[in-house]
Amino acid sequence: HYDPALTVKAVRCFNNRGFNISRIRPRIPRISSYRILFAIDNEYNDFYLLAVQKKKQTHSDGTTNDGYDYEPAHEISNRMRQDYDDLGIPRFNA
Repeated sequence: HYDPALTVKAVRCFNNRGFNISRIRPRIPRISSYRILFAIDNEYNDFYLLAVQKKKQTHSDGTTNDGYDYEPAHEISNRMRQDYDDLGIPRFNA
């Protein structure tokens, strides 16, 4: 049995607001700090790539990089929600 090269998980902060957005987390070391965010339109079985972002990381000295950590007010979150609506993907009842 081998470890999968990636994991997929719904992003709760979007799902709680009715957006069907999930993330792919690569487990390959050289790209493991990135997250691939996508939306799913269940009506048509389509998916849309919304963003590829470097994950925010906290270093041992307490500093963080300029990455993304699914903050609801972050410009990336705002853009993804706008793109989701512009694409006409139906929201679900959260």
